[in-house]
Parts: sequence; structure tokens; C-alpha cells
Amino acid sequence: MTNEVEKLNISLKSVLSFSAILFLLIGEYIVLHQEIEEAKRLPIEKVSKVEVDYIKKDIETLQKQIELIKKEID
Repeated sequence: MTNEVEKLNISLKSVLSFSAILFLLIGEYIVLHQEIEEAKRLPIEKVSKVEVDYIKKDIETLQKQIELIKKEID
């Protein structure tokens, strides 16, 4: 049994490093879970017709610019 213990080489530094990483991961999980729960409680924002029209206009403008760039490349 002493041979098995000698083969198992775990230093205090390794244990502390593993504990710190585990602590950080658990902390991140808790924070993420809280943010998700908060997002569930927030009201859903509705997009207005004006915003949709503005976005569509931007998309059309970008598509035209892409077509011009493609023509320049060819």
C-alpha cells in the first residue's frame, strides 16, 4: 500500500490550484444562473414598425454595397 501512495504524487500546490479553479467555475455558474433568471423576469421588448423599416433599409443598403464590391472584384 505504501508503494501506491508513493506513486500518487499530489502536491499542496496542485490541490490548491484545483480548488481555486473549481471555486471559480462554481462562482461563474451561479452568476450565469442568476443572470438567466433575471432575464426571464424582464419584460419582452417589442420592436416597433419604424425600427423594422429602418433595419430593412439598412440591409438593403448593405446588399447594394456588397453587389458593388462584387462587381469591382470581377
